[in-house]
Amino acid sequence: MITLFLLAGLEDAIRQKYLNIKYLKADFIEIVKNPRMDEEQQFKGTLEYFAPKRVVFHITYPEEQKMIVEGDRMTFIRGADTVVQQLEEEFVFNPYKFLTEESDKFQKTITKKGDKIYIDVKGDSEMFKGARFVLDATDYRVLEIRATDSFDVEYIFRFTNVVMK
Repeated sequence: MITLFLLAGLEDAIRQKYLNIKYLKADFIEIVKNPRMDEEQQFKGTLEYFAPKRVVFHITYPEEQKMIVEGDRMTFIRGADTVVQQLEEEFVFNPYKFLTEESDKFQKTITKKGDKIYIDVKGDSEMFKGARFVLDATDYRVLEIRATDSFDVEYIFRFTNVVMK
């Protein structure tokens, strides 16, 4: 019973931390493992989050490009080319919603081991099977996100140099 109480308190503390963040910046490495492809893909760059719904990926590897996700609109900028896509809500994976006011809508398990917190979330749509968040146990910085879509493609994001304001 004490464990459940402590984890509920931990979940509330994490939720409050992310509800109060107006800006987040981090370096990232994204690894995409697609079972239908021989090689995994890797991307590197910087991510910026602007509350409440704007995320900008400044991708520097394998080529310079920018991806902006704002609500249900995704914009890709590569050189002189710009492509805008309007997406349905269930096709947009927004990690922020799992850590804030919408976190109660998802089935999840929270575990604290040493200096890390693990949040395993069950998928909420036909496109999303589940995700695992790894947070720093002292300041709740997101260190890693692993998500799997309905096609068994795994997306792994690892974050360093995280700044939250």
